[in-house]
Amino acid sequence: PGWRRPLPPALARRWTRHRLGIVAAIEHFTAALGGWLLAARAFDERLEPVDPVMLDMLRWHAAEEVEHRAVAFDLYVDQGGGYLERLVTTAEVVPVMVGLWITGTAFLLRHDPTRPGRPTVGTFRRAAREASVDLDKLAVDRDFFARLFSGRRRAVCRRTQ
Repeated sequence: PGWRRPLPPALARRWTRHRLGIVAAIEHFTAALGGWLLAARAFDERLEPVDPVMLDMLRWHAAEEVEHRAVAFDLYVDQGGGYLERLVTTAEVVPVMVGLWITGTAFLLRHDPTRPGRPTVGTFRRAAREASVDLDKLAVDRDFFARLFSGRRRAVCRRTQ
């Protein structure tokens, strides 16, 4: 719009880099979730079978998230993004992502015909317990986030691809 003045060049570059950092942080979270979904065999071992078409689609989407996880980060680094700025950006993203995941889970529980009533923390815990997911079988790499935010970032991508 005409009422908006352009930012000074240095501030415009910083604002662009900050927005790239936000996208990179979100992509790191979705890639970690995608990696977990690809490694999780608990869906195959459930007593109540999961629809194989939906499971294939979920795993395909997880693979897609893992595949393009470094694009925004590489651009962020190319634009001069550093470690401290990345930490600040991640601190901004974490509460938003957690809030979205809680809201999404509540929405799914609210619309699940097998779970009548209003979703509560207890409802979520019971649903998680009934899924009988053995965390040891998920093969979650406990050092993934530590390596992700350390200087060994590129080694993480090569190792997990």
